[in-house]
Amino acid sequence: MDSSGGGNHDIGEPPVEPIGVPKTAAPGIPRRSRFWPVVVSAAAIVCVTAGVAAGTWLYSRPVLTQPPTVGVAVGALDPELDGEASLTRDMLLTALTQFQTLTVSAEPIGPHASKTDYHVEIRYYADGEDRNVWWQIVEGKSGHLLKAGVENVKANGKSPVAMREDVAATLSGKLAATKGVITLLELRKTSDSALGNVCVLHAEGALEDGDARKIGRAAKCLERTLKLDPKHADAAAALSVITALNADEHSTARAVQLAEDAVAVDPLSDRVQMAMARAQVAAGKTDGALISANRALALNPHNPDVAATLASVLFSAGYWDAANDMAADAGRSPDLVPREAILVKALDAYRRGDWSDASLLAEQVTGGGVAGMLKAAALGQLGSPEAAQRLSEVRAEFPDFESTFRARMVAHRYRPDLVASIEDGLRKAGARFRLKTLASAYARED
Repeated sequence: MDSSGGGNHDIGEPPVEPIGVPKTAAPGIPRRSRFWPVVVSAAAIVCVTAGVAAGTWLYSRPVLTQPPTVGVAVGALDPELDGEASLTRDMLLTALTQFQTLTVSAEPIGPHASKTDYHVEIRYYADGEDRNVWWQIVEGKSGHLLKAGVENVKANGKSPVAMREDVAATLSGKLAATKGVITLLELRKTSDSALGNVCVLHAEGALEDGDARKIGRAAKCLERTLKLDPKHADAAAALSVITALNADEHSTARAVQLAEDAVAVDPLSDRVQMAMARAQVAAGKTDGALISANRALALNPHNPDVAATLASVLFSAGYWDAANDMAADAGRSPDLVPREAILVKALDAYRRGDWSDASLLAEQVTGGGVAGMLKAAALGQLGSPEAAQRLSEVRAEFPDFESTFRARMVAHRYRPDLVASIEDGLRKAGARFRLKTLASAYARED
């Protein structure tokens, strides 16, 4: 065989070179051509690796969940009530669209409504002057019955229009509020790694429970959601509410910024306006907070959380009677009463010196925070032996609460005399505060 490579070979058989003989390129063929197959192979490997990595990322990428789509059908058992049922459906659809927890589908309910996550079927019938509304929720894809119930709306001399409004308000809250049926169904079916809407639902549930650990987990979920989607208004609003709880200047400033970001994206969201109201309270801007809370109420008058938020802001501003009225309005549906509405009533009872009522109401408020402190303070004022146990629960949640108590109260903008009275009750329960006036604590208020 010629070392120059000029021997005869079958097609497809590469020439064999003696071991130890230096390799030289054939005349007219660039030297790099011998390495071109290696380059191509390397590039192919890189492409395959990148494709696998991309596929893995897409497969493992967190799901950014969206609010569920809901179709609604309303009918009457009595043909004479068909017109009234149709008008009630229109009011109900309007009420549901005011909630951010779901999206109302224009697609009619039926076997082909595959894009709808839930079907809500409602039967409307009369019981004398009263109205009974039977409802059921069916899963869109499987057709499985998930939940059913009956709501009774008393006439009490109301006009037909007022009755229909009551039916729409009752049903919309039952279905779409923070404690509503659809919200609970969504939380039950989503995975722990999912982001987006489910994070907002978890955050609202954690805040409603007053559970510090759940609130912390929800905050991380919201942070990840905003990293993936910086313009997620509901996530920014929920994180603003959580951040404002920290009661320090840095957290308050961030809470305000998050709320402003959310307003810039979705100013017509009741969630966003509630978050802005809470952030403004923490920043000492109670007048602005009242404006934002009232905007939220105008955007969604059927959301009990909105009424509870406004009640809390009114209480912070010193409008006691209005705060109590709004808290009562938030509690119209017994199974949807927001935690904050009960807390407002407990705080007002404490403000009036009704320690027993304050204690009973505070015990109905889930979780800790201000509610936990109020429980201990009310029992302290009563001289109850249970006060020490309640105080130990406060210390377990906030080991430094005695040094940060005033700052935490200032974050809610409660009146100085009320804060002083709560501090007195905590002292009687066994708390040890440093002697200091409240003047400096309220210096930031404008």
